[in-house]
Amino acid sequence: MEKLTILDGATGTELIKKGYDGSNQAEWILSHQDIFEELQSSYRDAGSEVLYTPTFVCNGAQLARSGAPGRVGEYNRKLFEITKKQGTIIFGDLGPTGLLSGRLGKTPEQEIYDIYYEQASVLEECGVDAFIIRDLRLCAFPDIRVPLHASTQCAIRDPETARRYVEAGCSRIVLERQLSLGQIRGISTAAGCEIECFVHGALCVGYSGECRLSEYLDGRSADRGACIQACRSLYD
Repeated sequence: MEKLTILDGATGTELIKKGYDGSNQAEWILSHQDIFEELQSSYRDAGSEVLYTPTFVCNGAQLARSGAPGRVGEYNRKLFEITKKQGTIIFGDLGPTGLLSGRLGKTPEQEIYDIYYEQASVLEECGVDAFIIRDLRLCAFPDIRVPLHASTQCAIRDPETARRYVEAGCSRIVLERQLSLGQIRGISTAAGCEIECFVHGALCVGYSGECRLSEYLDGRSADRGACIQACRSLYD
């Protein structure tokens, strides 16, 4: 068996447990740095060899939405430095913009591309070892040299989708969280790349990456890091 790598996980869930109130996440972490460093230290002590930067909602569109426009470089650099204190292998988390183009929205395609590129450029300059991505647009950046890992939000649950991300340039794919061992084995054989799976934390029981239940019920989008985890609530 090849060596398995242990990564951190469920950071958003853990931050909520520690008092995060849904406001500007970057600002909250920076103003509660001791709490965040303690959390990442606990991941490291538990055996995690890789830490993610807490930059899932730290692109230009998300920051503008939370009242902090124009601070992409500042926030991403500071959050990288905090993470670097605790780990030697750092993955940059490039979350969704929350913007739609084409038939689904009015945002120009180039604008979305530029938003992703701005954040990716900053984190690559900081020295991240890989990017975890949600959007295939990031595979089109010609001068971004950091390896790309397709996030669980890419909704990879079958061999065909897995191959599409590998062919686009991803060296690792993170599978949907509800898959069985048999399904994982089949995708791994077909994809021929590194496979990452969740083994604890926020284990979605819906379609990971494509669930809209939280946004429908409460207006809080999982694609903006604000899932209310309604699928795991108790109902009468």
